Amino acid sequence: MNFQARLADVGPGRVFACETRTGFKFGTATLEECWAEMQTNKHLHETIRPDAPCHLYFDLDGPREDVVDAVRYLREHVSYICETKYGPTEIVVLTSHGAKGSAHLIVRPHAFRDNQQCRVWVERLRYYLEQTDAFDERLWATIDESVYRRNKNFRMLGMTKRGEDRPFGGVPFSYKNWLKSLVQATTYTHLIDLGAKRGGNKGPVPAAFAPVREWFTLRGHIISVWSPPLANWIVTVSFRKMKCPYHGAVHRSNHNYIVTNLRTQKFQVRCMDANCKGKWENKWACLPPVLRHTRTEYLKKVNKTYTI
Repeated sequence: MNFQARLADVGPGRVFACETRTGFKFGTATLEECWAEMQTNKHLHETIRPDAPCHLYFDLDGPREDVVDAVRYLREHVSYICETKYGPTEIVVLTSHGAKGSAHLIVRPHAFRDNQQCRVWVERLRYYLEQTDAFDERLWATIDESVYRRNKNFRMLGMTKRGEDRPFGGVPFSYKNWLKSLVQATTYTHLIDLGAKRGGNKGPVPAAFAPVREWFTLRGHIISVWSPPLANWIVTVSFRKMKCPYHGAVHRSNHNYIVTNLRTQKFQVRCMDANCKGKWENKWACLPPVLRHTRTEYLKKVNKTYTI
């Protein structure tokens, strides 16, 4: 492998980083050349270029028990969202054993336009989890969100940090598995472009929500209706001058909002006031029978409004 200090003009190869005693040394190589070097050099990293198509990925660090729980947590929610919005999904999990837990998750085969779009997706994931009451502060703390910076070095399958003996495993050390675990996509059918540089923007309201919105209109003055970008089956309705069920009266400066889950056919009243925060936990109510449809019927309608 021909390591160089320069990152430009990579030609037909990719940029990889070798961890040395004094820092990182960068160079270019084809996939075959890098794999050959990995047989003897166990300190190689993938350098994620800012303009390269990337698979969605996560870097987890923290107490071992928290990392194990976070892997299960992310696999459940990320798989569900990606399979619904993008199609069949595979999540490759690499783990490193030691005093603390460490794991990498690579979501395939979907490819995002660049590293920044992965960051936006992760921001939207947090927003989605908060809206569905599935957010877990302990598990989310294991996610290292700094990995979405420009030219980040990402440790690869079978590699370990210098001075440590904690190689990333979880799958057999083979060329096929290594290719599947790379963040920068080797093959893809299309690129996902979220069309945003931030994750907090609100998505369009699904057409399937129309009859539910009419029902809510009869119960208060609606300020706004919106949907988290990752979940067209979650709709939030903000109300003004609504008697808060947790305060017992109308708040002077804050207002109530209702989160509706079209998939489960349930809704939940929440409040913007700090004194009411969290009092709605697990208090989901069923939509009235006149608005209920079967899960299949709703998903057919909602799927038509999906946007990447």
